[in-house]
Amino acid sequence: MHRTFGKIACIKASRPPGSIPELTFERMRLNQSNGIATQLIPDCNVVIDMILAAGSTEKAELAKARLAPFIHFLQSCQSQGITYYLSPFMGLNEMRRSEAALGPSALERFSENHGLTWTDTHPHLKPNLAEVGLVERGYDALSPESQSVLCKTYGPILLMLAVARDTPHLSPLARFRTYLRFYHRIIDVVSVREITIARFVFSVPPPATDPAYETWKNISLNFTGRRDLSQNYPRTFRQLDRTALNGALDLIILDSALLADYKGLDGQRLDTWVVTADLKLAALTDAIHHTDGGTGQTGLFLATQDYRDLGRYWNETQNDMDNLNHKFRPNLKFSGAVQRARTARVVGLAQQGIDGAIRCPGRPLRFSGIQDPDRSDSRPNFLIIPQPLG
Repeated sequence: MHRTFGKIACIKASRPPGSIPELTFERMRLNQSNGIATQLIPDCNVVIDMILAAGSTEKAELAKARLAPFIHFLQSCQSQGITYYLSPFMGLNEMRRSEAALGPSALERFSENHGLTWTDTHPHLKPNLAEVGLVERGYDALSPESQSVLCKTYGPILLMLAVARDTPHLSPLARFRTYLRFYHRIIDVVSVREITIARFVFSVPPPATDPAYETWKNISLNFTGRRDLSQNYPRTFRQLDRTALNGALDLIILDSALLADYKGLDGQRLDTWVVTADLKLAALTDAIHHTDGGTGQTGLFLATQDYRDLGRYWNETQNDMDNLNHKFRPNLKFSGAVQRARTARVVGLAQQGIDGAIRCPGRPLRFSGIQDPDRSDSRPNFLIIPQPLG
């Protein structure tokens, strides 16, 4: 069970298999005595609440109520002389730029109002607030640099949503295998974490009494942008794009936590925790998480739960997961430029449909179509003609 503060969970991106570490005062004190800094990375939802709680409106009171257990924990750290880093940059960077620019001053008021004193992991860095946050919520609106970072998570999630939208006639197992075939042809770099998300989204529901049910429900709902299971999958490309980008931005927080633990800070080791109000991240790390495998290299391997006893779908897809490294190129060196180009093909697929039946407004459509997505020799071959300039 993850350490929780009300509805806020504190999760570790990398941990030994079979264990769920908790952020406790004892752990933080031990870190401090061993020269290890405890770092907290709040996600966008938590940062937004901290900013709101700095005010005096009705929304501020609601935000304070949601944050109350977390605030109490931080105040207890302070009263016991336990130090920590708090790094809100990732959360700010996910907000709209106009809102993110007001964030630092509001966070300062928040800390003063509650008698908190923390240190940013990089206090010497003064980011240009005019460049922090999203101008528009869409992958195409991101800078090439941001696309290069996010494409490795955005592309697989967008592909999953496109397959979910376009294959209602297929069985759960056929849907998952259709996804794997498109993934192999277009993306072609193993990302077990993102494929595991698709495995849950396409699955038959586990029994409601099974412990896996809540994990399945939270992953299935949150990574498809739905509020309840009766809702349909996103239909329009705009809906798919926003949902995939939201998922990618959340996953990049886990990646940042892994990188921080692996590299440390100016020679100091870090013990990094993601503070999240997002159920998808906590659920995902229940299903699959990074581990060093005893090598001391943070996040080197991925460990996943064995769900084969839940039925045929889970048994068959476990075999598919076991065979991934034989079909893909697991040791392929990641190239942001190459992966951006591959992600552009996924975008085209999501815009036009996996059978090429959706016409993009204002653009002529050229798509060979895929007559049988279950055939191994069927390959997407499409080109979106850009609109004329002027």
